[in-house]
Amino acid sequence: MDHAPGNMVKTDPQKYAALANDVKTNLNSWLSGIGCNSVTHWLMGGHSAGGQAAQNAISSNLTQADAIFSIDPYNANSAGNVNLPAMYWGFDVTTCFVDKNDAAKAAYLHSQNLRAFYRVAKKYSWGPCGYSPKYFHCSFCDEHCPACTNCVLTPQSFFVDVASSVNKFITAVFYGNWSKSALTISATTPLTLFVDSELP
Repeated sequence: MDHAPGNMVKTDPQKYAALANDVKTNLNSWLSGIGCNSVTHWLMGGHSAGGQAAQNAISSNLTQADAIFSIDPYNANSAGNVNLPAMYWGFDVTTCFVDKNDAAKAAYLHSQNLRAFYRVAKKYSWGPCGYSPKYFHCSFCDEHCPACTNCVLTPQSFFVDVASSVNKFITAVFYGNWSKSALTISATTPLTLFVDSELP
C-alpha cells in the first residue's frame, strides 16, 4: 500500500496510519464476493521510507497491528520502539543512500519482542552497470528504483526466499512456536538470520 502516491517522501506516520486504518475498516467490503469474510491478523510495514513510517505509526499507537514486516526501512535509527513480533529484511552493504546500520538493522534493534532480521550478505558482481552489488536496497522493487539499480533483474529466487520467510514468520508468530529454527529458511540468497537477543 502506498500512503503517499506520486510523492517521493513517504516517511509520514500520520499518512501511513490513515491509510492503514482505512484499509482495516474497508478491506472486507472491498473483497466481498471472493470468499474473504474477515482478517484474523494484521501485518503492517513497508519498504524504505514506508517501513520507517510504519514503525513510527505503530510505535506511536496511530494504528494497531499484530506484527510488523518491513523491507530495509529507511533511517530507522530515529524510529520508535515497537513491542510486537517483527521481521525485517536488510543488507550487509550500504546502497541507494540508505546506510546499512540505519535501516533494517536499526529497526530490528528498536523491536522489543519476538524479532527476526534476515540480513542479505554483501555480494558484488560485474554487470551492465559495472561492478555493483547483486542484492541491494531496491532489489525488492519492480525494475529497481530510479537512480539506484545494478542494471540486472533481481533473481527470482530472492523473492521466493522473502516469501518463504514471511510464511515462516506468520506460522511461528500465530500458529506455531517461536524459535530460530522455526524461522530458518532454505535460502538461495546468501543471508544470516538474527533472532531475539542475537545482535547483528
